[in-house]
Amino acid sequence: FINRLNSAQLEDVKSNIERALAIAPELPEAHLALGIFHYWGRRDYDSALRALDRAIELQPSNSDSRTFRAAIYRRRGEWRRSLTESERALELNPRESFSPTDIGDTYLSLRRWSEAERALTRALALDPHNINAAFHLAQTYINSTGNIPRARQAWEGIPEGKGQVSPYGLVILR
Repeated sequence: FINRLNSAQLEDVKSNIERALAIAPELPEAHLALGIFHYWGRRDYDSALRALDRAIELQPSNSDSRTFRAAIYRRRGEWRRSLTESERALELNPRESFSPTDIGDTYLSLRRWSEAERALTRALALDPHNINAAFHLAQTYINSTGNIPRARQAWEGIPEGKGQVSPYGLVILR
């Protein structure tokens, strides 16, 4: 978790990324790593977006760069841009469940309940163990209609002891 590193550790990460870029300046993954470093390590969203733009320029089919751009835009309250990036990531990688989860979470934040439910249901159809999607779907049911039994049902659909790895490298267990 890059956001939990101390300043010396962050400098080591930055040094490793700079070394990768010196060896292979056209390597999209190095620019993605730099974007993640600026996003999580420094909370420097402008620098993160520049690095992610370069990663996308070098590898337009990489959905991870779009996913991180969407997260940055959501943090900035740029909802439409966040949704556009998440939708593009989903087009590029339609079988993963993280993008529809992000889309559903964004719609949940916007109180657009039916769109949130649709996206989160899709995420769970792609990955029935997606605990983030189940959590946000339960929130959608509670916030939209106050339907606690339906929210509980969404949550209880996740098998005990199951989890998932998010695109941000987090292992999420129930």
